[in-house]
Formats: sequence, C-alpha cells, structure tokens
Amino acid sequence: MGSSPLPVEASPAELREALTNLVTNAIHAMPDGGTISLATTEKEGEAIISITDTGSGMPPETVDCIFEPFFPTKGKLGTGLGLLVTAGIVKHYGGRIEVTSELGKGTTFRLCFPMAQAKQQREEAPLPVIPTGLCALLVEDELPVREATAGMLRTAGLRVEAVDSSNLALAALAANRYDLLISDTTLPEMTGVDLARSVHARYPELPIILISGWVDSRKQAEEELSDFVKARLTRPLTTRSLLEAIQQALPPPPKRLRRLREPAAQPGPASSV
Repeated sequence: MGSSPLPVEASPAELREALTNLVTNAIHAMPDGGTISLATTEKEGEAIISITDTGSGMPPETVDCIFEPFFPTKGKLGTGLGLLVTAGIVKHYGGRIEVTSELGKGTTFRLCFPMAQAKQQREEAPLPVIPTGLCALLVEDELPVREATAGMLRTAGLRVEAVDSSNLALAALAANRYDLLISDTTLPEMTGVDLARSVHARYPELPIILISGWVDSRKQAEEELSDFVKARLTRPLTTRSLLEAIQQALPPPPKRLRRLREPAAQPGPASSV
C-alpha cells in the first residue's frame, strides 16, 4: 500500500462492498491457490486502488463483457452481478475501472477515483438508518437477482421472504404480515406495477418499492404511481440506494407530543375572617 492516505469522497461501506466483490472474484479465479495483491497509488490527480490475482485470467472478448448484467466470470459460483454493482459504485463517485488480464497469468482491476483536495474533504454522510426488525417481501423472478437482492437486504438488517411471481406474492401477503413490499417491475403473470396496484387496493397501508430492470422500456407516469408506490429504484442497486428507498417508503415515526406542565398555582395570602 502507499505510504500515506489518499483521500477520496466516497462511502466507506460502499467502497468495502466494491473491494469485497473484486477480492471474491479473484479468489474464485484461483481454485488451486495463488496470490492476491492490493496496492494504492496516486497518478495525475487520481487515487488508484489495484487488486491483482495470479489466477486463470481472461481473454479479451471476456474482458469486454464482464460488466454486463448476468455475465458470470465465476461460472456456476457467481450471479453475474458483483462486477456490475462494483462498477455502479465506482461510477457513482466519479471514478472508473480499468481491467488488464491475460490467460494463465492473472487479472488486475484498477479502481480510479478523483482525489479529494484537502479543502474539499468532508465527512461522508452515514448510511440511512432504518428501524430494526423489519420484514420485507421481495418479488423477483430471476433467481440470481433475487438471491443478490435478498442478500443485500439481509445485510442491511431486514428479515426477507423472497418469491418469484406475483401470484405467490399475493398468497404470501394473505397468509403473513410484512412491513414492506419490494418488487421488480418485470414479472410473469402480472407486471410489478399491476401487482403494486392490486396490493395497494387490498393493503393500502403497506409501503411498496418498485425496482426497474437494467433496461426498462415502460414509460409509467410518475403521477400514476405516486399514490401507491412510495419509492422507485433502478439497477444496479447499492446498499445506500436500497436503504434510502426503504427510509423514503416507510411512514414517518409518530410524533411524540410533549405536555407542558402548567406551573402549580401559588397559594395566596391567608384571609382573615
């Protein structure tokens, strides 16, 4: 690592998530063992974090596709979403990712962020805080996406029940109580928007979040959804975006009214009869 810290403006939690994805990717690229090296450097006003493995490497045609949705670099061990999420985090903070790889020799990922000047440095806003013990019903028909999204929700402290269709979601809602419904917009049987409309008619107090797919061609007017959809998200998701949406969707905590105690009446002077 570099000898001195390199300041960047980014969420520590999301940087950890991005690095964890890359290190996990490197581990799976070395089934027979190997070496993972992390390094930091400064170059032309950028802070660069390099993650290098001595694994199997990738051909150029694979490198060109690794940031596409559902393109697994780990075979059956992966969901094809980790690198996409990492790229989304890096891009959110004004950075970029460079990749060099060679078959049989390994791969290097370089995360390049603009350096934060000393006078521009500010404390990163903490992740949104949501109530503990929430139970969410997640509706997503794609198994890898469902597992990845459920994992992010559980990491954020929620209990999650995940189903793969609108009909199963309606059955689950009839049998159990949930604090939140989170649904993809593209579902079999009925769309996520139609599911949200149906759920709102039956359970008007249940907060609903819709997640748009990687390419959402529907032009749903915001005013049409505003009555029953409390928040909307677009993939790729991050921990921060999920928590912000949940915080937005939940009703505000009840206001505590403080009673102002009136001062006790002071006894007047004793009267003489």
